[in-house]
Amino acid sequence: MTEDVDVYTHMNKQTEDYRRFRAAIHFVADDVEVSQKWVSDNIGDFLELLGPIPQGKLWLRHGLLEVYIPAAEYILLLKLMAGREKDVQALCRKFRLKNREQGEGWFHTHVAMYQLDTQIVEDYHESIQKILEQAFKFPGR
Repeated sequence: MTEDVDVYTHMNKQTEDYRRFRAAIHFVADDVEVSQKWVSDNIGDFLELLGPIPQGKLWLRHGLLEVYIPAAEYILLLKLMAGREKDVQALCRKFRLKNREQGEGWFHTHVAMYQLDTQIVEDYHESIQKILEQAFKFPGR
């Protein structure tokens, strides 16, 4: 289970709209008694540096709010870079990746497909190798 939802907004953080967005997040957190950090928009700057952000599939439209879900392939790329072992294992099963070599090949193919900044990806090389090693270490993989 996740503790937060990562979001990318198209709002300038210096605007009144962004202030209202953050206020709404805090209101919901107080109302349902969850952490104020249940929504995280910290990933936005990183995504912009990483490369073009794919459109995703429209999941919800409500007034001014539009929620897009990125493709599972893009999510796996980000989870690999973040080192989220549990998420990586589940996504590797989804893509029927059976060993580390397949995982590495899949990763490099999709880095090129999504036009990610190779220098930034290279900065994460060691952690990506480690998480792939862990993902395929356990029985039942």
